[in-house]
Amino acid sequence: MNLNLSKIANFIVYFLIAILVFFIIHILATSINFEFKELPRNSLKVNNSILLK
Repeated sequence: MNLNLSKIANFIVYFLIAILVFFIIHILATSINFEFKELPRNSLKVNNSILLK
């Protein structure tokens, strides 16, 4: 019985950690997406200036 309870407790802990990691990655991905919306124009300008030189 104790082994089963510890397995269930471990599963719940790992499940909660997985949810937390998923939310952290989701928040980071959304923030990176907002940054990338602004970045490509600047990177294209930089690439054009390098090519023109």
